[in-house]
Amino acid sequence: MKKTIMPLIILCFSLSTTLGQSIRLNLGDEFSYRHSTFSHKDNQNPADEEITQTESFDCQQVNFKVTEVLPHHYKLTAHCETVQHYDRSKNESNEQWKTGQNYDKPLKNQYTTFYSPDYDAEFILTDKGEIKETVILTQVSLDKDHKNNVPDSILVRLFEGAINGFFFNHSKKLKRGQTIIINEQECTVEEIVNNQLVLTSTSNGRQIQSQLKYDLNKGLLLERNSYEDSHGKNEKSVRYPAPGEREEITYKTDERRIVSTRLIVDNHKPFQCRFRSNDCEKDTVFTTTNVRIRGKIKNPRGNGDVAIHFNENAPSAYYRNMIISKVAEDNTFELRFHLDQPREVSFRQREVSSIYLAPGDDVYIEVDLDAFDETITATGIGSDKLNHCFQKFRFDEEEKSSIRRMQKDRERNCKELSPQEYKNYYLDLLEKRQAYLNSHCKWILPEQYLAEYWETQTTIVSILSSYPDNQKYYRKQAGKQPFEIDKNVFFDSAFYSLIHPDNDLIAFYDNYDHFIREYVFFFLDKKLDAITGKGAVITVNNFFDNLYYSNYGFSNSFFTGTTQHVLKYQTVCDALKQANWDCFVDLYKQFIAEYPDAPRTDLLTEAYHKAEKVAPGQFAYNFELSDFEGNKVKLSDFKGKVVYIDFWATSCGPCVGSIKKYGLEMQEAFKDTDVVLLYVALENDVERPKKLMSEQGIEGVHLIAKGKEESLIREKYFFNAIPRYYLIDKEGRIVEKDAPDPYQIVKDHSLLLSALEPQ
Repeated sequence: MKKTIMPLIILCFSLSTTLGQSIRLNLGDEFSYRHSTFSHKDNQNPADEEITQTESFDCQQVNFKVTEVLPHHYKLTAHCETVQHYDRSKNESNEQWKTGQNYDKPLKNQYTTFYSPDYDAEFILTDKGEIKETVILTQVSLDKDHKNNVPDSILVRLFEGAINGFFFNHSKKLKRGQTIIINEQECTVEEIVNNQLVLTSTSNGRQIQSQLKYDLNKGLLLERNSYEDSHGKNEKSVRYPAPGEREEITYKTDERRIVSTRLIVDNHKPFQCRFRSNDCEKDTVFTTTNVRIRGKIKNPRGNGDVAIHFNENAPSAYYRNMIISKVAEDNTFELRFHLDQPREVSFRQREVSSIYLAPGDDVYIEVDLDAFDETITATGIGSDKLNHCFQKFRFDEEEKSSIRRMQKDRERNCKELSPQEYKNYYLDLLEKRQAYLNSHCKWILPEQYLAEYWETQTTIVSILSSYPDNQKYYRKQAGKQPFEIDKNVFFDSAFYSLIHPDNDLIAFYDNYDHFIREYVFFFLDKKLDAITGKGAVITVNNFFDNLYYSNYGFSNSFFTGTTQHVLKYQTVCDALKQANWDCFVDLYKQFIAEYPDAPRTDLLTEAYHKAEKVAPGQFAYNFELSDFEGNKVKLSDFKGKVVYIDFWATSCGPCVGSIKKYGLEMQEAFKDTDVVLLYVALENDVERPKKLMSEQGIEGVHLIAKGKEESLIREKYFFNAIPRYYLIDKEGRIVEKDAPDPYQIVKDHSLLLSALEPQ
């Protein structure tokens, strides 16, 4: 997109204003509208009175370009594409949800049946906002089994209906409270400020509430949000029970629907800031942006930095990213960056607040750091969903229902509550949070609603699913007798109804990838064991290959769409960390053949090329680090000996536990051999690891990797989680990148000694 974000000309309005006389666009202007909808329906069949529940999410984008500017009208082209469509249903006689139509643009080959095509159109737009002379240029079917084109006349009608209301012109003098008609809808003028018009409307017949914001300078819709919560409405549905037969049924429907339409314009004015990823920071210029956050901070703290923080997961890597700018002398700030899709991030200036951003946002945040939670507010395009985040935080604080609080209280509740009390406690929190969300979702995005809804559902499921084992540990720790729990009773049908894992709607939750892997491959391992005969059993010495082949096949057989895609991706990532190299390569090649265009394929391909450098037989990166006394030590200093590297940190419980339990045994076992035990502490403070090793009497070689050294070590040795063990042969080549841990080695010394033998 070539056009910069449209300037908002600041005008002072009193009680009324006269709007512009015409739409104002320029030759070459490019802009997009992203339209997303989530709907939940309860349909009652009049024949048998059975209630069928349906849920659907649909996201479409229309990309416009002004190709000709003529007196009193413009010629535009439009590319209309489906980004995502998913629906599922279940009835009272079937406890399980069933996926219906399923399309995700990056996963083109994973849809089932989806008839809506992508197409290009050309049309005339008058300076009064009227759409004329629409022509369909091309169309492409998204369904591999449905090649017939949709008649152009139908597409024209659908297209013109879809973009109705995007372009606005009204020459009358308006004032707050006045009623006007927009797109055959009666709207009330709520606000006219900063060259923006804010309208609201309510349809009592269908209980629909809408809010529209227009840019009066260009005559373009900025954002439109609507919320419907209707009961007992009649809705027609057409069924085809047999070839050549058509049946029309009128259902009585209760529906909750959230709809959002947003203008997205790329800004090509460069924005300079600082970008930090983990411990590496550098000056950065974003050449294209589509999100702007400005604001004013009263009583700023620290060094005056303001930042947007977000995390990114990649195979064997975890990136903590920050976009950073300075608060100016007048306490104002500005941040601009690019988003591909809506997502949750953190806004930071000493204090932290989670916010939900989307392409097209242009918000202004005001806050007093002396009363951060009480004063933070947002205005502008996309501000309603930010204010929802601020209000939700205050609600969670009052009700003690935040996700962090739920997880923090697990230990105490395991010790103090009976199984039924524990279960009721968290189910009550779930009901409270979901009721709050449903009563405050009027102006938030469908994607945001789904992210928040499924964050609560998955958190409760995770907490409950781990309870039988957790209560054993914590109650023993407290000197109490653990409960004997019948899992068939504790995990009843009500529990399993909380999550149906083959559900693409959960994917809007930010931690979805991790949750679905844990839930399917570990909590549901009994089902996996019944199918494969293997189950999710942890073995030793890299005998994981059969497990990962089983998990991949299990994902293919029992899941669809995004769920199947993510489970396969997680399986390949796990194979990268723990399987033999050939097993990983085989699964990787299967994955990229199935998903050639998926973003996760790019992540895996990048990981594959990095992993090749630490594959068995490759020379290990020859680092140079300081020991506890400040002396420089290189890996190559130990050429001619076998080196066992333990990457660890004092903040890592399993790392410290392993050193305390097996460190002396390891030292004694290999003291008279050509095996070097090399401990690399990923720390900024040398005193903590030095003190621990001294107290434990652990000798060997002790090195420190600080800051950028740590980031470089993690990159070159391609790992994220610790402890991580590497085995290096006498020539400096890698024997194993995920070597046996000390527990395995003290039981079988040959796991290291075999590396001394000629290969």
